Amino acid sequence: MRRWRTTLIVAGVFLALLLYVFLFEMQREPPAEPGAQPSPTPATVLDIAAEDVRALRIAAGDRSMSLVRQDGEWAIAAPDPGTASGASSESFPAEASIYWSIDEILRLQARRIVAEGASDLAQYGLDVPAMTVVIETTKGMSEQLLVGRETPDGTASYLQRAGDSRLYIVDHYKIQTLYDWLAAPPYAPTPTPAVAR
Repeated sequence: MRRWRTTLIVAGVFLALLLYVFLFEMQREPPAEPGAQPSPTPATVLDIAAEDVRALRIAAGDRSMSLVRQDGEWAIAAPDPGTASGASSESFPAEASIYWSIDEILRLQARRIVAEGASDLAQYGLDVPAMTVVIETTKGMSEQLLVGRETPDGTASYLQRAGDSRLYIVDHYKIQTLYDWLAAPPYAPTPTPAVAR
């Protein structure tokens, strides 16, 4: 009987340690790169005026989508060409959300900078990004954003700008719309023909 009691105590201690490791240690954020100076305030990732943008291309997994700006209005070029919902900036307020969402990306603010130069991108999910966003400007330039895995608390994602060694944390709500668009592109609704009475 005594032998069983000792076995049960050892098993209980083992399970408690295993639970601790699973709940706390595995959920910790990866350590910052050596010499990193975390930024406690929002950091600007991009600051591009909408009128300077020609196209916005989004890809995640096997899904992709392209938006193009023509004569000041947004249209969907792929997966199938069509008018974007709220494509005209005069369509205020309900359909203007496409403008707000695009502006959120063009003037993207990160929650903070995690590292000035991340060397091991795999621990942030940036070796194979979950999503890429390419912004093409009217001046023939382009910017690329690489979105990595979620942060341990699940409220944000790691992000890096191509050509910039800094590693950012960006709140989900700032990029979630792009994932939503990949699942269901924001086509303008087809007008319902009037029924003759």
